[in-house]
Amino acid sequence: MPVFINELRHGWKALIGWTLGLAVVCVVYLPFFESIAASPEMESMLESLPPAIVVGMGFDEMFSGAGYVHSSILELTALILVVIAGVGWGSRAIAGDEEEGMLELTLAHGVSRTRVLAERALAIIVRFLLLGAALWLILMASSRPFALDLGASDTTAGVASFCALAIVIAFASLAAGAATGRKSVALGVGAGLA
Repeated sequence: MPVFINELRHGWKALIGWTLGLAVVCVVYLPFFESIAASPEMESMLESLPPAIVVGMGFDEMFSGAGYVHSSILELTALILVVIAGVGWGSRAIAGDEEEGMLELTLAHGVSRTRVLAERALAIIVRFLLLGAALWLILMASSRPFALDLGASDTTAGVASFCALAIVIAFASLAAGAATGRKSVALGVGAGLA
């Protein structure tokens, strides 16, 4: 699996950057839970909104720790970060190398296009599993200090679905890039799906 290992080796700095980005999102948002949960003004503001918007955006669950994490982290800011990462990783995996002329160097070593695609797809999955594990650890470590009262199984399910969505979007970019060899098309498909 030399293509897989090479892909992970070249992308470790970006993975650390995206992990730090997720940590910053959590550090910025999670401390506000206690003040939001205890705020009568927030409740009255939500009551003034149409019920369809409140339920559709998950604001009705915002006064529990799990609901707050879901609506502010998993459905909003952290999701935006991982979708951007996924579109970037997916579009660069094949189409980026194709446009730069680097894919031919890999293929010259007797590696088939199918193998390159499969191993780079596996590298994307591993990156998202690592991001998901880091996010899970951050959320579980933040549960007690910020009075979130998060359950491990519910947090696991939320983070897993979050990562699965990001992988699907990354794979759409990867497929578009592999089919066309153009990074702009891969970026457009991933961004359009997101």
